[in-house]
Amino acid sequence: MLSTDSKQISRLYQAASQAMKPPPILTISEWAQTERKLSAESSASPGNWDNARAPHTVLPSDYMSPSSPTEKVVLKFSAQSGKTEVLLNCIGFYAENMPGPIMVVQPTARPMGEAFSKDRVTPMFRDTSALAGLLTDEGGRKHSTNTIMSKQFPGGTLSIV
Repeated sequence: MLSTDSKQISRLYQAASQAMKPPPILTISEWAQTERKLSAESSASPGNWDNARAPHTVLPSDYMSPSSPTEKVVLKFSAQSGKTEVLLNCIGFYAENMPGPIMVVQPTARPMGEAFSKDRVTPMFRDTSALAGLLTDEGGRKHSTNTIMSKQFPGGTLSIV
């Protein structure tokens, strides 16, 4: 029979083991389904992202997931059919789960890069609760290095070029 101290130590080990478990491996589409919010200024249907509304975005998103062996993804979609949303879901997933340097290339820095940042990236970070605090420091002030074309978050950066 275990003593009271042994029981406490056993519970401590169990709690520590539970705390050190790695997070579940999510695909980007799974992350988007549970975390992503569409912003009112960039979506006709603001609110929760729903893979069922854009099923053609699921496979390319999952090919860009860290568990995928795919090294290159080419999207050949018609205009206004979800390419930018796939990209935003990738940015959000990696910023929250596997932060590191991210570069997004736009046809022009101004006005297209700036518009992408202001109209799509900033609202996504603001409206998606999993991302909401990542672009501010503990005091709530914007990082002095956060600009329209460069965003810093814990462990990573987003550069729009």
